[in-house]
Amino acid sequence: MRGLGGDTLKTFARHQTFAPRYGWLTRGLEAVESDADFFHKKDVHFELGVGKNMAQAIRYWIEAFGLVERIEDSCHSKMRHNLVLTELGRFVLENDRYMELPQTLWLLHYHLVCSKQLASSWYYVFQIYNRSTFRTEDLTRLIHEWSKEESGKTVSLNSIKKDLQIISRMYAMPDTKSLKKNKGYEDLIDSVFSPLGLLQKSDFHEYVFAESHIPLPVLLYSIAYYMLQKNLNMVSLHALLNDECSAGKSFRARESQLLHAIQSPLARQVGFRFQATAGVYNVTLTKKSDAIQKLRAAMIPKSFQEKSA
Repeated sequence: MRGLGGDTLKTFARHQTFAPRYGWLTRGLEAVESDADFFHKKDVHFELGVGKNMAQAIRYWIEAFGLVERIEDSCHSKMRHNLVLTELGRFVLENDRYMELPQTLWLLHYHLVCSKQLASSWYYVFQIYNRSTFRTEDLTRLIHEWSKEESGKTVSLNSIKKDLQIISRMYAMPDTKSLKKNKGYEDLIDSVFSPLGLLQKSDFHEYVFAESHIPLPVLLYSIAYYMLQKNLNMVSLHALLNDECSAGKSFRARESQLLHAIQSPLARQVGFRFQATAGVYNVTLTKKSDAIQKLRAAMIPKSFQEKSA
């Protein structure tokens, strides 16, 4: 299970300027499931049915989303790493292989934006940046300064710009003018996460973080996962709204959404308890791993399970 955040900034623009497209993550997961050495093959792009750069992008995305992880290949003469499915990758492949459910997209979004090491620009946009709107040029400068402070190294401004272009294409639905251009179809297939409604493009060349409806099991999952990774049995509502990798940061969730979630029947069912003392709100959860398993199961409706059987 991949931890939250991390101390190192490592990855900018490894996506080859390709956003995760419909079907790509599924193809990558199925390939790794059948062969841990798959992405070391010379003809990997032929087997995936895409170009060479696209194949590299698929490998990057399945790792950035936390669906696979690297293991050392001790059998090979040269040091290299193979890929294996993570617990999250196995869950997605077994329950929503083609990622049809919005809950699955929300789950993937959470793990992506909490990866400081593998998706550094995503981490900054959702975990560090506090304003409700942004311009790409301003955010490029802010990420450039932040990355230098964090790592002591200078990251290319062009790499950061490429990341922000992908973020906008992933989350913001292309406008009518864009769809009329030659690349309209490409914009659509790049907007896999736009149904989440997290980002909208304004008329002032700005992007706006929007209020979204977050599925209850996913919202509770993010709280349980946060508490597990932080080794906490109790956490304040303030932390769940403001800490890095909290629900408040990762989903731009409001206080009312969190209060509703942690007082819901599902929350009580999986072990959450809510306390309010002298105006201070706290959430307790002791069996966090069990809660995570139950909440993942709750993300898959019975009707969908029956259809997929």
